[in-house]
Amino acid sequence: MLRVSRRNIKGQQFSQKNLTFELCNTIAGQKISRKIKLLLGLVVIGLVLSLICGAVFATLGTGIISNNDTTADRLLYMLSAIVVAAWLVVTVWLGTSKGLLAVTAGIVLVQIMGFGLVLSNTIRDEHFLISVAATVLVYWLICNLFLGFSRLAFAIVDILFESAQIARMIWVGAIALGALLGAFLVIEATSPSFVRIISILSGIGSTVLLTVGGWCLNRRQNIPWRSPEAIRSWALILGSWGGTSFYGLDLSEMNFQGAGLQNSDFRARNLNRTCLKGVQGLSRARVDNRYLDLEDLRVQKLLTHGCSQNKNFQGLNLQGAYLQAADMRDFDFTEAKLSGADFKQADLRGSVLVRSQLAGADFRGVDLRNNNLTDANLTGADLSKADLRGSILVRAQIAQADFSQADLTGICIEDWSVSNATRFTQARCDYVYKKYIENQPAERYPADRDFEVGEFAALFQQPADLLELIFKGDLDYNALSLAFYKLEAEAPELEIEIKGIEQRGNLWVVKVNNPSALTASSIAQRLNLSNSSSHPVSSDTAANGSAEAAIETALKDSIYKEYEETKSRLEASEQLVQQLAGVTSSQAEALKGLSQQSFGNHFSITGSTITNLAGSGEISYAEAANQVRALVNPNANAVQTTDAVGVLLARLQTLKIATTPATQTELIQQLLISEAGDDPAFAELLIQQKDQILAALPEKAIAAAIQGAIAILTA
Repeated sequence: MLRVSRRNIKGQQFSQKNLTFELCNTIAGQKISRKIKLLLGLVVIGLVLSLICGAVFATLGTGIISNNDTTADRLLYMLSAIVVAAWLVVTVWLGTSKGLLAVTAGIVLVQIMGFGLVLSNTIRDEHFLISVAATVLVYWLICNLFLGFSRLAFAIVDILFESAQIARMIWVGAIALGALLGAFLVIEATSPSFVRIISILSGIGSTVLLTVGGWCLNRRQNIPWRSPEAIRSWALILGSWGGTSFYGLDLSEMNFQGAGLQNSDFRARNLNRTCLKGVQGLSRARVDNRYLDLEDLRVQKLLTHGCSQNKNFQGLNLQGAYLQAADMRDFDFTEAKLSGADFKQADLRGSVLVRSQLAGADFRGVDLRNNNLTDANLTGADLSKADLRGSILVRAQIAQADFSQADLTGICIEDWSVSNATRFTQARCDYVYKKYIENQPAERYPADRDFEVGEFAALFQQPADLLELIFKGDLDYNALSLAFYKLEAEAPELEIEIKGIEQRGNLWVVKVNNPSALTASSIAQRLNLSNSSSHPVSSDTAANGSAEAAIETALKDSIYKEYEETKSRLEASEQLVQQLAGVTSSQAEALKGLSQQSFGNHFSITGSTITNLAGSGEISYAEAANQVRALVNPNANAVQTTDAVGVLLARLQTLKIATTPATQTELIQQLLISEAGDDPAFAELLIQQKDQILAALPEKAIAAAIQGAIAILTA
């Protein structure tokens, strides 16, 4: 097996100037001399503390068995030992907070017991209760201090050495030696041998038990890697002291693949798309969460191994993370921050990305089948050649996203936000779902066929010269029309024109042309715009400071301003107009609802006129309905039907109301359904004479429209 040589960079303090961009297979961290010094420091401190503990516990053992002490003294030592032992057991098994409750309860119980002994004259010392409480607190504080240091020492040893068994044995041996010396310091030479043995065993045994208790407590709480934890922080500070430092550096797009980063200071300022695949010892390096949540073990495992057994990443910050070829199947990234992350060739099948921030993320070639991207922000994301079959894109923001050559078959697009910068070049899509009902996609479109090649892109690709104006709540058509009329009258050179209106949930999207030949300053000056605006620019604008964004902002501010002013004037005069015309409030609501009636996905009816939301074409409802009715004639021959079809399609093309086979099919189908709903006889004719009508139709698109209408009527 070929062994790759690894460059040693231990102890180096990098700056932005001397930082190399190829740090793969390097070994960072502390030099061995630094680790030995730290270990010796721990041994010295441990000797001092264990000497104190050994002396204290030897005194405690002597006091319990000595005949020289009074009954009260022996009882005092015994109760103190019991409370401290109970505290240690509870702390190790249930944690420090439960241990604190245990020692508090122990002091209370001892006080109650002591009070009873004093009342019964078993103990005649009037200061016994105070002495017991003070003694217990002193012993507990000493034990707590030593236990805390033991935990810190074990954590430091685990961080300093990958195989820490020998270092642990050295430290425990030093503790035992210190406890032995401490016990000898307090043993009286005249004491019986039995008392001396008990004193020595008490000093050494109790100190070693505290040491082992600290190790067990760390193991149970996964120190030093459980986050957040004060011991972990101090252990990492000391464990990276004098080691390789990348503190405050911009490490974006650098390659650390296969490097060893243990005992290094990896608190970088920027980790955008920094490759950490195969990195060893990251859990033993000093990191922070200033750029992404690198202190979290799940994040470390995902970045270094490309996978994680724990698949819950809800709300975590992984912005700019390098996740190429990672296995993230069925992961939960709900509300996670993943902006700018690199997912190229990753497997995200079945993952949940609800309300996640994915702006600028790289999904090129990523498997995103059956993903839930509801309310996700995909602004500017690159999804070219990605597989999104069956994914949910309800209310997803895909402004400026690139879906070139992506597979979008079966996606759910209810209320998604598409901009003129969203690209669908050569995107593959057989069908989509327009609604999301009870957590299931619904309303397949097209209903009974697949999209033709390029048809999906033609339907959803926004023209490059369109702006989207977003209105919340009910849209006042009259106010909008008057606002545009005023702008056209005041600034005819802008050539402002409404291109379409679309409803997305509780939002209305009005599409207008973008006069890109004009400058933002000329638009602002011509329209006398104020510097403030209560309406933010939507996500499809260009980058801040660019000429395109400035033009869009100026134009949008003007339209929003005129709309609000006109709407206020109309609302103020609405009641007076209704009174003068003799129209009741209920009639006014009915007229208002009629003026806003939608007609399929691409059309609306205003009064008696059908308008194409994606263009400027319109046609009288009566004219369109009569021509469609002419197609439904079971007695007509093929020549007559062909002529009628030709006249209808030519008329739709001339008026620019429906210029593609898809929109023509939808309009004819909607007209048939509407006429059948108003005329039961016509509906019966459609259903009963279906075969004769379809046989006379040479045009497949028209036949599909009639079949779709009949299917809906008979459902």
